[in-house]
Amino acid sequence: MNENAKEGILTKKTKIGYSFGYLGTVLATWTFSTYIFFFYASVIGLDPIWIGIALGILGIWDMFNDPIMGHISDKTKTRWGRRRPYMIFGTVPLVISFILLWWNPFYDWFMIFIYFLIIMLIFEWLFTMVALSYRSLYPEMTIDINERLEIAGYLEFFDIIALILGYVLSLIIVGILRAAGYSPAMAWLLMATILGVVMAISVFTATAVTKEREIFYKEEALGFIKALKFTLKNKAFRVVAIAWLCISVAYVIGSATAIFFTTYILGMTELETAISLLFIFLTGIPCLLLWYKLSQRVGTVRATMMAMMLFGISFFILLFVVNLIMFMIAIAILGIGFAGVILLPQTLYADVIDEDETITGVRREGMYSGIQAFIAKGSVSLSYVTMAIVLSMAGFQAGATTQPESALLGIRLLISLIPGIVMFIGILIYTQYPLKGDRLHRVKEEVLRLHEEKKKALEK
Repeated sequence: MNENAKEGILTKKTKIGYSFGYLGTVLATWTFSTYIFFFYASVIGLDPIWIGIALGILGIWDMFNDPIMGHISDKTKTRWGRRRPYMIFGTVPLVISFILLWWNPFYDWFMIFIYFLIIMLIFEWLFTMVALSYRSLYPEMTIDINERLEIAGYLEFFDIIALILGYVLSLIIVGILRAAGYSPAMAWLLMATILGVVMAISVFTATAVTKEREIFYKEEALGFIKALKFTLKNKAFRVVAIAWLCISVAYVIGSATAIFFTTYILGMTELETAISLLFIFLTGIPCLLLWYKLSQRVGTVRATMMAMMLFGISFFILLFVVNLIMFMIAIAILGIGFAGVILLPQTLYADVIDEDETITGVRREGMYSGIQAFIAKGSVSLSYVTMAIVLSMAGFQAGATTQPESALLGIRLLISLIPGIVMFIGILIYTQYPLKGDRLHRVKEEVLRLHEEKKKALEK
């Protein structure tokens, strides 16, 4: 039996339909992580240090919210499964809270801060409920590496569509509405409403076409403390999680700083920024197949490290950008590495959960997704706290149309040196990843045997 042993082929409809749900969950993440800092600092006028404090509190909230919600998901037993109920009943409230993030009715800075903090915590709780349940379905759908890579390819495709919608189209919508005479605040609110509708359609579609496997949601889950202990003891997971933290921090800081960079250093409008950012997708989308083929040739871990190296080098190039043409070239190079770092770690995460099942005897996607979500969202908080500190120390003026030279230097460091260094730290961490070669081969065989035993036990 080889590493690609199958236990049932998924239909193309299921693979694509499930992956379409990624559009909605990622759309919320990318839009929030990329523009919420700019929106509250430059449109609402809240001091960056208070934005950083709010996002720091969010990081503490996620320390408890994500792992606990993951464990609850693992223990849930309903006739719809253990993941789908949260997607069914949590999506509409999630969309409403997302829209409210971009509407702040207050003028006093303290009330703006309190409103932002409360709505953000509610949004994160609902996002965890929906997105964590959605992501937990992926590893248990199949253990076949090729099927997982195929699904990961579809996920990456919809990830890029979500990026285009959240990273580029959102700015185009804002730019068009501003040109039509809407105020900046109203333009951002209407943009969020449009994206919210797309989010709902995406998640509900995935829920409709995906069916959970009975052998997993009827098995007994571990207790919370025991489950948490097993998760944190898993070396392969620790490596993947910390390396993903580095990838996320680099991306969030770089992408969130991009609009500061184009606005204050290059003097571009929202529409001009949106058009230039399209270059990351013009190179990224064609490279999905390249990274997929490369991972089959040299292995997923090595291909991931190669993608991270190119991604990191691309950030350093941004240090020397002084005009629009140079910016578009740098962004195009960035897109090549970005395609790899988003596509490939998905399969490593699924392999980690397979190994865990051979140790604990149960599937625990919820707990792993919860801790992974905490790390991913913690990276947003860490990134924004870093941005708040750097911009405040550099003398950034909230709500101003121009910035002092010191602030411009801070923006340039945030979009280049800091994410580039963090990315290379992530590469060093990946050198310690243990789950590959013969060890991975043995895990696949053992998981297949366990699933056959569970099927027989269920039939009795």
